Amino acid sequence: MRRIVAAGLLFIGLAFTQSLPEVPASEVQAFVAQAQRGGRVALRAGIYRLTRPLTLNNPVELVGAGSTQTVITSTAEGYVVSFRGGGKSSATGLAFEYQGKAQAYVVYIQEGEVILTDVAVSGAVRDAANKQGGSGIIVWNDSKLTLNKSVVWSNELEGVAVLDKSQVVIKDSDLSENVGSGLSLYDGSAGQVDNTLFEQNEASGIELFDRSQLTLENSDLQMNGEFGLYVADAASATARENSIQQNTFSGVLARDQAQVTLENNDILSNKEAGILCVGLATSVIRNNLIEKNATNGIGVSEKARVLAINNLVRGNAEFGLAASKEAVVSAQQNTIEFSGYSGILARDNVQVILERNLLQNNGEHGIFFVGNAGGRAQGNECKQNKLTDLYLEKSSNPTLGTNACKVERQP
Repeated sequence: MRRIVAAGLLFIGLAFTQSLPEVPASEVQAFVAQAQRGGRVALRAGIYRLTRPLTLNNPVELVGAGSTQTVITSTAEGYVVSFRGGGKSSATGLAFEYQGKAQAYVVYIQEGEVILTDVAVSGAVRDAANKQGGSGIIVWNDSKLTLNKSVVWSNELEGVAVLDKSQVVIKDSDLSENVGSGLSLYDGSAGQVDNTLFEQNEASGIELFDRSQLTLENSDLQMNGEFGLYVADAASATARENSIQQNTFSGVLARDQAQVTLENNDILSNKEAGILCVGLATSVIRNNLIEKNATNGIGVSEKARVLAINNLVRGNAEFGLAASKEAVVSAQQNTIEFSGYSGILARDNVQVILERNLLQNNGEHGIFFVGNAGGRAQGNECKQNKLTDLYLEKSSNPTLGTNACKVERQP
C-alpha cells in the first residue's frame, strides 16, 4: 500500500526537540494570549514550552513552520491543548508533545470541528488506576476531527480515541507505536480512514466497540501486538483494499454482534487466523487474498454467520476455511489451495452451503465434514488434494449435488 507520511517524522521526541531553539517565555505567553482570543496565529520554528494546559475556547487557526520545526510541549497534568470553543479550528505544521509524568492527553477535542494537517502528536501518559489520560488525541461530545498527513505515536493508550457520537476522518497519516491501539472508536462514533499506516501498536491496529462504525480503505494494518482490525459489541466496519498482515493474533476479529464487510483486501501472514468470526457476528468476505496465516485462512465459530465469495485462500497453515459449533457459512466461487490440512472443515453442528468452489493441492481433504455438520455442496471442483477430495464422517449429513470431487464416506 502507499504510505504518504515520511518515516522521518517519527523521530519527533525529546532528543529532537532539544535540537530546536527555545522560544522565550515572553513570546510563549504572547502566543497563549493570542491563541485564546482566537483567529489566525502564526508560530515560528522552535519549542514553545507551556507552563499549564492550553485551553482554546474560541475558534482558532494555528500555523507553524512544519511538524519537525514548531513544537508545542508541556509537562502540566491534564493535556497539552484542548479545543472546546465550538465552531471550526485548525492546526497546521506543528508538533504537540507531552513531556511530563502525570496523567495527560496531548490533544483534547471537547467541542466543535478541528482539522489537523502535518501535525505530530506524542507522549500521552495513562493513569491506569484512575482511568485518565493516555490518548494522543481524544475526541468527545459529538465533535469532529479531520487528521491529514499527520503522525500520532508513542502514547500510553490509543493514538486516537473517538467517543460520544463524535466523528473522525483520517487520511495519509501514521498511527503507530502506541501502547494501546492506533485508533479506537466507542459509543456511536463514526470513522473514515484512507491511506493510513497502523503499525506496531501494542494492542490492535484499530478497535471498534459499542455501536461505532468505520469505513477503512487503502491502509496498512501490520505487526500490531494483537489484531489488525478488532470489531466487537454491535460495531460495524467496511474494509476495502487494505493490507492486513503480520499481526500477533488474527488479522481481523469480528465478535459479539459485530458486522464486518471485507472486500479486495490482502490478509497475509498473521500469527493466528487471517479472519476470525465468533459470537453472533456476521461477515461478508469478498474478493480478498487470504494467504499464509498461521492457523486458518477463515475461521467461523459459535453462532457467527459468514458469506465468502470469490476469495483466494492460499497456503494457510491449518484449514483454508474452518467452521465449527453452530456457525452458518455460505462459500461461493472461492479458490482454496495449499492448506496445511483440509481446504474446508465443517464440524460440530454447523450448516455450510458450498457452491462452485475450487479446492486443490490441500494437505488432507478438499472438503471434510465432521460430527453433525450439514448443509449442501453443489458444483465444487476438487483436484490434487493429498487425501480424499470430499470426506464425510458417518454422523455428518450434508446434501451432495453434482461435484467434481471424489467422495468417501466413513464406513
